[in-house]
Amino acid sequence: MIVNSYLSKYFVFRPGWMMGGSPRKDKKFVKKIIDQINSGKKELFVVRGKLGTPTYTHDFANNMLEVIGTKFYGIYNMMCSGDASRYDVAEEILKCLNLQNSIKLSTVNSDFFNVEYFARRPYLEKLITLKLNVGGLSRMRQWSICLKLYLSKYDWLEDRIVRG
Repeated sequence: MIVNSYLSKYFVFRPGWMMGGSPRKDKKFVKKIIDQINSGKKELFVVRGKLGTPTYTHDFANNMLEVIGTKFYGIYNMMCSGDASRYDVAEEILKCLNLQNSIKLSTVNSDFFNVEYFARRPYLEKLITLKLNVGGLSRMRQWSICLKLYLSKYDWLEDRIVRG
């Protein structure tokens, strides 16, 4: 990495799959699922075969500030605890919004989205937070708890959607 070639004191924080920008700012997976729900889709096609870790922006920012305060310089992988597939995240979204009985989730492989997302994705996008854990610096909560909190902060569903 080029940063450590020029600096001896630096922080680099590497997140997982980000969530937490609010309905107006979010452009990531959570918002894409919500947009499909709000467009009236009754079936969602979601990749199950690739794993990562959803990461809540609020936890990320708070944990980042805490680490910076320690002056333990370096590179940190920082994401919520636990891992999930995109299917797991979509399933949790439907549960949180009480829509699990009215919208079907169908598993697809990543080739299903080749036109829209042409860059190849690795099977495992999960990072290991060993440095934070060993240093007792991880304040990141479990991803499904953070997702539930994030979804509860806003009214995600448009009025035309019948809530489960």
